[in-house]
Amino acid sequence: MQTFITLNSIVNGSTNWLFELIINFIFREVLPNLWILISAPFTNPQMMWIVTPLLISMTLMQLYFARHRNEELGWNTAFGNSISLIFVSINLLQYLFNQFSWSVFNIFNPITNKVYLVMIMGLLSFIQLLINYYHLIPKKIAFFINSSIPTNLTAYISIIIIYTAIPFKLGTLTAGLVLLSVLIFFFNKLKKLIPMSKEAEDYIIKQEERAERRRLWQEKMDARQERASDAKMIDAIIAISIIVLMFASLIAVKSFIILPIFINPLIQGLLGIIITFIIIKKRGLSIKNLNYDGDFKEFITGVILGLPLFLIVIGLVYLAWFFVPSSDLSRLLLSGLEHANTNLLINIITFVIIMPLGSELVFRGLIQRSIKSTTNQHTAVFSQALLFSLVSFSFSILDGLSTPFMALSVPIIFVSGLILGYMRDKWGLESSMGAHMMFNTIGIILMLITA
Repeated sequence: MQTFITLNSIVNGSTNWLFELIINFIFREVLPNLWILISAPFTNPQMMWIVTPLLISMTLMQLYFARHRNEELGWNTAFGNSISLIFVSINLLQYLFNQFSWSVFNIFNPITNKVYLVMIMGLLSFIQLLINYYHLIPKKIAFFINSSIPTNLTAYISIIIIYTAIPFKLGTLTAGLVLLSVLIFFFNKLKKLIPMSKEAEDYIIKQEERAERRRLWQEKMDARQERASDAKMIDAIIAISIIVLMFASLIAVKSFIILPIFINPLIQGLLGIIITFIIIKKRGLSIKNLNYDGDFKEFITGVILGLPLFLIVIGLVYLAWFFVPSSDLSRLLLSGLEHANTNLLINIITFVIIMPLGSELVFRGLIQRSIKSTTNQHTAVFSQALLFSLVSFSFSILDGLSTPFMALSVPIIFVSGLILGYMRDKWGLESSMGAHMMFNTIGIILMLITA
């Protein structure tokens, strides 16, 4: 018990001593020096010629940024402020030299300490200049250090130390920090009273709208991630197995019956739709679990991106044609003419609606989701694109297009599958559907034009 009493008395004594030390420091060092910093220009009128421009420029800068709140200090302004501090250092050194001539450089002269202070400030300003020139530190830190209040206040305090007898010690430095805090607080309050410009108001509204869109987008991504948490690799295996089985069945049927040219893509699309909905139904899921939210904007995004996707694929196709015999090109053109001569409504239903929907649901929706559950995004996108290209090539064989060009089309279809896969992850399944539909629509239009 006595030990606790002794410890308590020691702690209380130490606390009282520290409290007294802080109070004495504030009232004997900080407050007197703070008063000198504030009143010095009025007691030393010769300082007004250099102090007044500093105060005016600081106030005007604060008022400017209060009205134009959409703007911020730039690296160029920070660089300019560091240059101004160098000029202030040179001016103060000139003042000391005019007052004390060469004696200011005598190490035994008390004034020499002020010379050292000015030289150190000039050196630090030069270092700041290099930092701002090469952008060596984070922007927020650099912009605060070189903003109008810290820059002008540094120059102001240096001027008072040089022009007056105030010593440069801990009390002066603390008083300067207190004055800095007071000025920042004062001008922040003043800014709120100044009406913003119309441009600044519009900018702030846009920033708030962007922040809200980012928040909603993040909520959507989180919801999609949660919906995809129950994905299983077995879903992809089942889907591929059914496609292979259906492909084998079509081979058997076509050996006995001649089917119209549009039947293969129609069956391929319907098969993808049926497989997808059977699996998600059996698993107690919904189409939303495939990264589909019914967002029309995302669908339009895909439609817009369908054109550059088509141009990329066409570019690869023309490149491949240099390695294809003319006989193969003739067969492909005849196949295209046969498609074009098919009823327009059938072409639209098959190639613009059913085939893109089926491919996107089964490959970018079901298979990509399932593979991603046990691997990662890039592996899932790569795998579904590879399967997509191989299945597309396999069905083209059923149309009698087992040519060298169709073999070269595998990497081309693979590239389009990659693009559609990343679009699905970025903007949802709606976007890859829109892009695929747009891609096929352009193809149908070109076939009709060239028919």
